[in-house]
Amino acid sequence: MNNENTIWGDLIPTNVYENDNEKIVYSNFTKKTGFLDLIISLCDINDINYFTRENQKKWFSEKYKFEEDLVNEPNYKNQIYIIYLLKVNKLLGLSEWDWYGDRFNFGRWSHYSNCESFFTHNGIFQMIKTNFAENSQYIFDFHYKKLTSESVFTALQNWSKN
Repeated sequence: MNNENTIWGDLIPTNVYENDNEKIVYSNFTKKTGFLDLIISLCDINDINYFTRENQKKWFSEKYKFEEDLVNEPNYKNQIYIIYLLKVNKLLGLSEWDWYGDRFNFGRWSHYSNCESFFTHNGIFQMIKTNFAENSQYIFDFHYKKLTSESVFTALQNWSKN
């Protein structure tokens, strides 16, 4: 399936991913043969790119009316999804989203050298396979850029309205 990565990205804030204190991992049932094809057929989607983009915009605009709503997001899956939206839509000069092969899981650091998060509930995120071990190569560039909450909120708000 050509758009599997886009669908995986949109599943991040859902119950397909399980969240504990240090990892956010996907549930294996979604990798069963035909799962993503089944979802598409059940939803009767003609243009997957349009469908996912509109759902992303709706998710953001309904959830974050004000900058403070975004900054105070306590859910780590939602924080990763915000990073995903910034990267997959190429906002604020961030590198394009890349799953790095089969790295569909995320590890969370409360702090990491030279990294920042503007979220009140800090999380520095790194992609992992299954075992969570320090590897700065897989930390999102979002954390190295040291972006302000205002720039992130404005970029996402403008994107969601277009």
